Amino acid sequence: MILSSLPAGFVSAPTGRDTPLALRAAAGLPLATVSGIDGFVEAGRTIGLVDAGQRVQFEVNRSSAQRADVKVGSQLRRHARSARGRVR
Repeated sequence: MILSSLPAGFVSAPTGRDTPLALRAAAGLPLATVSGIDGFVEAGRTIGLVDAGQRVQFEVNRSSAQRADVKVGSQLRRHARSARGRVR
């Protein structure tokens, strides 16, 4: 499995002030954040789930993954709808 060793945290739809607090707490941890919240990847988070009609696709923010010291493999990037962000 591609994600078998990936430390990840799922962020559900925002319901109040807890979501920003949880995301700030995750900053700097070796943790990929995953959510279906609109604009999640654009906001600097790691993996965003996107409704594509009958399917769910995902986007990857490579810069966010690198900041969290999480490696996103080439197979995962290849299947992503988009893989944005520069990697140093």
